[in-house]
Amino acid sequence: MRKAERKMGTSGITHLVTLAALAFLIMSICPGCGGKYEMPTETGKDARLGEYVYGGEYDWFEAATDMALIYGHIYVAYSGEGAVRRYYGDGDPEKDIVFNGLVRPFVVGVGRGGVAVADSSDGLTVSVFPLDGGAPILTFSDPEWKSIGGLALDDDGNVYVSDMVRNFVRSYNSSGNQRFGVDLADSGFGIGHVLSPRGLWIDGETLLIAEANGEKNQVQKISTTEPQKGIMFSGEIPLISSFTDDDGNEWVLSNPSAVTADSDGNVYILDDGLGKLFRFTADGVSDAMVNSSEAGGPETLIDPVSVGEYKNRMYTLERATGTIHRWDGR
Repeated sequence: MRKAERKMGTSGITHLVTLAALAFLIMSICPGCGGKYEMPTETGKDARLGEYVYGGEYDWFEAATDMALIYGHIYVAYSGEGAVRRYYGDGDPEKDIVFNGLVRPFVVGVGRGGVAVADSSDGLTVSVFPLDGGAPILTFSDPEWKSIGGLALDDDGNVYVSDMVRNFVRSYNSSGNQRFGVDLADSGFGIGHVLSPRGLWIDGETLLIAEANGEKNQVQKISTTEPQKGIMFSGEIPLISSFTDDDGNEWVLSNPSAVTADSDGNVYILDDGLGKLFRFTADGVSDAMVNSSEAGGPETLIDPVSVGEYKNRMYTLERATGTIHRWDGR
């Protein structure tokens, strides 16, 4: 009887060892399966100021129209598929994150409290979702919207919308009602006036606006509490429109499509016309050209439409190629 018990025990141990080996093999083949997600080991990737491209396949981002980034999660809008999808910071898609009710989403913006999505299915609407997706918390519209160029959310749940045709930036509260008696930034020249406003970025009471107009290609920095009061970048200049780089080259913004900033206050401007991502100090002084052949990246970005920042790493979406590049912001 004891011999039989010993024999069965040995068999059981052998069986457990076999199962453990099989489990190890499965985890080796599928490192992200089961348990807590961990970033895959990056091999052969360049962490310096330069280009980082996710793997060699870009099926995930094919036909993407816009991108936004927060907490290391990438939110990508696909107008043709009627979807917004969320990805990990390394480009892997997150499962079970679904944004309900979208038909033709084309612009996406994020804040600490949610995701704002512009949809053109029936007129123009903006919906605000939880960061984890699901049903919208709020859906609203404005009859004066003609062509939404950018979205942003502040910490109080207020939504900021730029209109490239009507030439205004408006702010709406968490109920979808306009917050100011006049536009936050309206048509025209000077501080607090905009032409063809596109990308927006907000932090506290500071709003950055990228303007892409033949007469006015610039990024300006204004106060959300006193919109006609410009926040100076440096000296008496409340905006960035032209600058000189470290090599003495003169640059004039051509078609700034997006703007963001990092925790140190550095400002990043993505220019569609020049195909460049530029970095400036918090004072608006030219600091670096993020994409260049010298830095290890492409000399020119193709139809870049959006930019995001997380832990000093920059992410840019090229709409024409469906490629998201990651760069070292330092």
